[in-house]
Amino acid sequence: MKAALADGGTLFLSDERTALAVPETLRVLLDERGLGWDEAWARARSTIVSRFGGPKSEPGRPFWLVSFLEQEHPRLLELLYEINRRHLDDVELGGRATGRSGGASRSSGRATRAASGPAPWR
Repeated sequence: MKAALADGGTLFLSDERTALAVPETLRVLLDERGLGWDEAWARARSTIVSRFGGPKSEPGRPFWLVSFLEQEHPRLLELLYEINRRHLDDVELGGRATGRSGGASRSSGRATRAASGPAPWR
Protein backbone atom coordinates (compact mmCIF):
# COMPACT_ATOMS: atom_id res chain seq x y z
CA MET A 1 0.00 0.00 0.00
CA LYS A 2 2.77 2.44 0.87
CA ALA A 3 4.52 1.62 -2.42
CA ALA A 4 1.34 2.38 -4.37
CA LEU A 5 1.06 5.74 -2.62
CA ALA A 6 4.74 6.52 -3.19
CA ASP A 7 4.76 5.91 -6.94
CA GLY A 8 1.20 6.90 -7.81
CA GLY A 9 0.11 3.30 -8.32
CA THR A 10 -3.28 1.74 -7.77
CA LEU A 11 -4.42 -0.92 -5.31
CA PHE A 12 -7.04 -3.35 -6.63
CA LEU A 13 -9.13 -4.91 -3.86
CA SER A 14 -10.75 -8.11 -5.05
CA ASP A 15 -12.81 -9.13 -2.03
CA GLU A 16 -14.03 -7.98 1.35
CA ARG A 17 -11.04 -9.37 3.26
CA THR A 18 -8.85 -6.62 1.84
CA ALA A 19 -11.23 -3.83 2.89
CA LEU A 20 -8.91 -2.67 5.67
CA ALA A 21 -6.67 -1.23 2.96
CA VAL A 22 -9.06 1.74 2.80
CA PRO A 23 -8.68 2.90 6.43
CA GLU A 24 -5.01 1.88 6.44
CA THR A 25 -4.37 4.12 3.43
CA LEU A 26 -6.12 6.96 5.24
CA ARG A 27 -4.12 6.26 8.40
CA VAL A 28 -0.83 6.55 6.51
CA LEU A 29 -1.89 9.74 4.77
CA LEU A 30 -3.36 11.39 7.87
CA ASP A 31 -1.07 10.18 10.64
CA GLU A 32 2.25 9.60 8.91
CA ARG A 33 2.14 12.16 6.12
CA GLY A 34 0.14 14.83 7.94
CA LEU A 35 -2.46 15.45 5.23
CA GLY A 36 -5.88 16.88 6.02
CA TRP A 37 -8.97 14.70 5.69
CA ASP A 38 -10.14 16.03 2.31
CA GLU A 39 -6.76 15.62 0.63
CA ALA A 40 -6.17 12.20 2.22
CA TRP A 41 -9.64 11.03 1.21
CA ALA A 42 -9.16 12.22 -2.38
CA ARG A 43 -5.80 10.42 -2.62
CA ALA A 44 -7.20 7.23 -1.06
CA ARG A 45 -10.12 7.25 -3.49
CA SER A 46 -7.81 7.70 -6.46
CA THR A 47 -5.45 4.95 -5.25
CA ILE A 48 -7.96 2.19 -4.41
CA VAL A 49 -10.17 0.29 -6.85
CA SER A 50 -12.50 -2.38 -5.49
CA ARG A 51 -14.66 -5.17 -6.81
CA PHE A 52 -16.45 -6.71 -3.85
CA GLY A 53 -19.11 -9.38 -4.09
CA GLY A 54 -17.85 -11.89 -6.66
CA PRO A 55 -19.52 -15.22 -7.39
CA LYS A 56 -17.51 -17.01 -4.67
CA SER A 57 -17.96 -14.39 -1.96
CA GLU A 58 -20.13 -15.10 1.03
CA PRO A 59 -22.45 -12.11 1.58
CA GLY A 60 -22.96 -11.05 5.15
CA ARG A 61 -19.95 -12.95 6.47
CA PRO A 62 -17.95 -10.56 8.67
CA PHE A 63 -14.27 -10.79 7.87
CA TRP A 64 -13.30 -8.13 10.37
CA LEU A 65 -15.16 -8.21 13.66
CA VAL A 66 -15.60 -4.96 15.56
CA SER A 67 -14.28 -6.62 18.73
CA PHE A 68 -11.04 -7.57 16.91
CA LEU A 69 -10.60 -4.07 15.50
CA GLU A 70 -11.29 -2.49 18.91
CA GLN A 71 -8.49 -4.56 20.45
CA GLU A 72 -5.94 -4.78 17.64
CA HIS A 73 -6.52 -1.80 15.35
CA PRO A 74 -8.51 0.93 17.15
CA ARG A 75 -7.28 3.70 14.79
CA LEU A 76 -8.52 1.78 11.74
CA LEU A 77 -11.90 1.29 13.43
CA GLU A 78 -12.04 5.00 14.22
CA LEU A 79 -11.37 5.78 10.56
CA LEU A 80 -14.00 3.26 9.40
CA TYR A 81 -16.60 4.95 11.60
CA GLU A 82 -15.59 8.35 10.21
CA ILE A 83 -15.85 7.09 6.61
CA ASN A 84 -19.28 5.67 7.43
CA ARG A 85 -20.44 8.87 9.16
CA ARG A 86 -19.38 11.03 6.23
CA HIS A 87 -20.99 8.63 3.74
CA LEU A 88 -24.27 8.61 5.69
CA ASP A 89 -24.25 12.39 5.96
CA ASP A 90 -23.80 12.63 2.19
CA VAL A 91 -26.54 10.08 1.51
CA GLU A 92 -28.93 11.94 3.81
CA LEU A 93 -28.24 15.09 1.78
CA GLY A 94 -29.30 13.17 -1.31
CA GLY A 95 -25.74 12.74 -2.51
CA ARG A 96 -25.34 16.47 -3.18
CA ALA A 97 -21.79 16.54 -1.80
CA THR A 98 -20.52 13.73 -4.03
CA GLY A 99 -23.21 13.31 -6.67
CA ARG A 100 -24.24 9.96 -5.18
CA SER A 101 -27.69 9.02 -3.96
CA GLY A 102 -29.28 6.32 -1.85
CA GLY A 103 -31.24 5.76 1.32
CA ALA A 104 -29.77 5.81 4.79
CA SER A 105 -30.74 4.64 8.22
CA ARG A 106 -29.16 5.28 11.59
CA SER A 107 -29.68 3.83 15.00
CA SER A 108 -28.16 4.68 18.34
CA GLY A 109 -25.34 2.10 18.19
CA ARG A 110 -22.13 2.83 16.32
CA ALA A 111 -22.07 -0.62 14.74
CA THR A 112 -25.70 -0.62 13.54
CA ARG A 113 -25.67 2.34 11.17
CA ALA A 114 -26.18 1.40 7.53
CA ALA A 115 -26.65 3.04 4.17
CA SER A 116 -27.61 1.88 0.73
CA GLY A 117 -25.93 3.16 -2.35
CA PRO A 118 -22.47 2.88 -3.84
CA ALA A 119 -19.39 2.35 -1.72
CA PRO A 120 -18.05 5.76 -0.70
CA TRP A 121 -14.56 5.15 -2.11
CA ARG A 122 -15.72 4.58 -5.71
